[in-house]
Amino acid sequence: MNADQKRVVALALQYIRETKPDAYGDGPADSWADADWDLWQRANPLQREMTEVSRQILRGEVEMGEYAHKLLDGDTPYSVMKGAWAIIEDAIYRRGFFASRPAKMWRAICG
Repeated sequence: MNADQKRVVALALQYIRETKPDAYGDGPADSWADADWDLWQRANPLQREMTEVSRQILRGEVEMGEYAHKLLDGDTPYSVMKGAWAIIEDAIYRRGFFASRPAKMWRAICG
């Protein structure tokens, strides 16, 4: 793994280990630098969906009320914890941000 990949795995593990259910106050992500967040967004496989939903809500294409049921049911990418687990899974299986260049090319050809 390269340095960025190691860093984002460390951030995901930190978040998973240090996040306590029903805890109040600062969480592990509150101390992350802007560079950490930029790296997180590049590595998070859920980020594209998060960005698209945000864009639709801000443009008025989707009412927040229409999206509220997903938020309440937990069926949403708006969870740093879900992103952390998705990053760890991608690292294990060498997908997305963690895939080698030949693997990315092979997946692009074969689907």
